[in-house]
Amino acid sequence: MADRTPLYLKLAYQEWFDQHPEARMEIATTTVRQQKLPGSPAAYVKNTPGGEVQITKEEFDARYWAREYAPFV
Repeated sequence: MADRTPLYLKLAYQEWFDQHPEARMEIATTTVRQQKLPGSPAAYVKNTPGGEVQITKEEFDARYWAREYAPFV
């Protein structure tokens, strides 16, 4: 599947990874997902060996993009 992510978002995601270098090593083993319960705002979590950890939308977006499209990870 072709990556149709706008350049400004790619740059934002790459900047996030530059600020969080440890996340690059986790891409292959740590999945993320969005949870939405009726009447509640969306929550974002990453699955770690220690269990689920809540993360920000920015982290979710960067990790999701990297897992799907990023050749640098």
